[in-house]
Amino acid sequence: MAQEVLQNRKNLRPRRSQVRFFKICKPELRTPIDIHQRSLGYLRAEPWEPCPEEVMGLMKIAESETDRLIRLTNDILDRRKLSS
Repeated sequence: MAQEVLQNRKNLRPRRSQVRFFKICKPELRTPIDIHQRSLGYLRAEPWEPCPEEVMGLMKIAESETDRLIRLTNDILDRRKLSS
């Protein structure tokens, strides 16, 4: 019985560290990504000067890649919720 308790205790440690990891990662990942997304959206919507077509294209690519990163981050965080 004592060995079983010790084994269960060892098995719980990764879960606690995972929970802590995701609690730290959630704002650390989402905040800068959200800032990038908003900034890119603003720059594309309200260019200050006539912007070269190449620059607008790069901003569009950066915005879509930021959206992809947000989806990926959400998927990772959602999987953690499902597993707990």
